[in-house]
Amino acid sequence: MKPYSATKVEDITPEDITLFLEDELCRKHLKYKAFLNLKGLIKGMCQFARRKRIAKIDYESAFADLDLNERDFDKTRHKDKQMEVFSDQELPIVLDYLENNLDDIRNIAMLLILVSGLRVGEICTLHYEDWLNDIAFKVNRTETKYRDSSGQVHYSEKPTPKTEAGIRTVVIPTKYAYIHKILVNRKEGGKYCFADKEGNFLKDYIIRARFYRVCDMLHLPRRSPHDARRTYATALLNSGASDMFIIDQMGHTDVNTTKQYYYRDVRNVKDKLKLIDELIG
Repeated sequence: MKPYSATKVEDITPEDITLFLEDELCRKHLKYKAFLNLKGLIKGMCQFARRKRIAKIDYESAFADLDLNERDFDKTRHKDKQMEVFSDQELPIVLDYLENNLDDIRNIAMLLILVSGLRVGEICTLHYEDWLNDIAFKVNRTETKYRDSSGQVHYSEKPTPKTEAGIRTVVIPTKYAYIHKILVNRKEGGKYCFADKEGNFLKDYIIRARFYRVCDMLHLPRRSPHDARRTYATALLNSGASDMFIIDQMGHTDVNTTKQYYYRDVRNVKDKLKLIDELIG
């Protein structure tokens, strides 16, 4: 990719903006307020370019693609990071519910996110043809959205994922090979694995709402698709998997991104004491 300063305004893509923001976050350790100010500056630049008819940059899609929220920035107040992932006790409860209620396509989407770590936009736009076999599939695209002048939000499929590293092949545990079989059996002629009755892909807010609803039914704290992705990343890091395997599965360019923004130590006190004993005993 060209240096940001060498890129013409009309050539800027949402991916460029996402990469720029992530790069600035890591290099300059931005606080939340500084991050919002930087986003505001970019938004103003893009709106100016649109008014002057220089370029029509989908900055809202770029902002939406950033898997970050205020909790990732605020280091001054205490926060319970265990609330950002499913615990070892909660995850089996959720998996058991989903595996016993696979008649709902939204539950299948939830299950696949939990066992693959995919971004919700990547799940939304997954095609049947992306599957290589029952336990492996290609990630080539994601959901994108923009708000028109009237305020209405439009959704579409973007033919590339969030970043170049997002183009990858993801594998799932062999015990969940049945997910692909179920999806194939449900196929009614459309190309999307997760589609509504009209054949359009399920939007991210539909899957997010389902996560909340299932958590409510199971009397668990509400968790989002991104929290499920954090849960997956934490499991990978705790498992001792190689850095290359982790970034391949997560679609990151650097394992430090996974460690800094996704890892949550959910081991209980007993497990931590055992680990300390092993290290210094």
